Formats: sequence, C-alpha cells, structure tokens
Amino acid sequence: MTEEYLDICDAAGRPLGVTVPRDEAHRKGLWHRTVHVWIANNSGMVLFQQRAITKESFPGVWDVSAAGHISAGEPELTAAQRELFQELGVKVAENELECLFTTQTSSVQQNGSFLDNEFNSVYLVRKDILHSELILETSEVSLAQFFPFQKLSQLAENGDPDFAPHPEEYSRLFDHLLRIEQGLDR
Repeated sequence: MTEEYLDICDAAGRPLGVTVPRDEAHRKGLWHRTVHVWIANNSGMVLFQQRAITKESFPGVWDVSAAGHISAGEPELTAAQRELFQELGVKVAENELECLFTTQTSSVQQNGSFLDNEFNSVYLVRKDILHSELILETSEVSLAQFFPFQKLSQLAENGDPDFAPHPEEYSRLFDHLLRIEQGLDR
C-alpha cells in the first residue's frame, strides 16, 4: 500500500505549500482537508456508515455516509467521488455532489498519539440508493444504515457516544434537509 500524502494548511485553512505523509500530519496535529459526503434519499432518510473497528479515529461508531482525506494535489470533487466509490461502491457524477459548507474540527485520540485537525468540506448527494446496491469496503466500513434525517437534529443537540462527534455538521445538514423537505431549497 502506498503512503498517502496530504497538503497542509494553517489554522485558517490557507494552503501552506507543504505536503507531508498522512501519519506525520496526525502525529504532529497539522491542519489538512477532508471531504464528508452524505447521501440522502427522497424518503427523508440519511445514510450513516459504521466505521470499522480497526479505524484509527472513531472506531466502531456511526459516521458520515463516506469521508476521507483529500490527497495532495487532488481536486476536492475527485476526492468526494473516490471516497463514495471506495467505501460504499457508489458512483456519482460531479454534478450530483452539492457542496454545502466547510467545518473545522479538532480532536485528540489514542491517548494523544493521534491529533486530528481538519477542514471538512461537506457534500450532499440526493439520490435514492438501495441498501442492496451498496458494496462496503470492510476495512473501512462495518455496516451502513439509513436513519430518518431528524436523527441529525438529535445528534446535534444531545450527542450520542455511538455516533462520531460532529454537532455543527449534524445541525447544519439537518437545517438544509429540513429546508428541502419544506420546499424552501430546491
């Protein structure tokens, strides 16, 4: 397996023109970019994946439909498409990816040996995908399950240790999906 390299940015998200191996970015807590891609169907459901128990960050918890690092020099949309296909076997065209917002997150894990400082570009794919169509990459994903989108509001307000801690992202995505449901955002 080839080592993944990441473009590093400062705490304001500005590129620094520095590229480092992924392990170094997490060991030193260097800021970098990721994509978070949510799949929402026309029945008011949002797809969550349960992360494999072997993952370095948030093992075994429910998380974004598909997510991952943006490799050095990789266009953001390409990373979003790659992660969807790699983790779930879902192919989408660039025009099916709606960029919603970017969040900034920071966490310390594994007793301080894994420092995760990220800018997460959050995308939405509105598409009816059958659970049977998903092809899970078992080294990344244990399960995938659709939840009513209102679950996002509950997670934003109350959290739940079985779900990755993304309160701002959950809240903003819930607000967006609510606007769609109410016909305010088409």
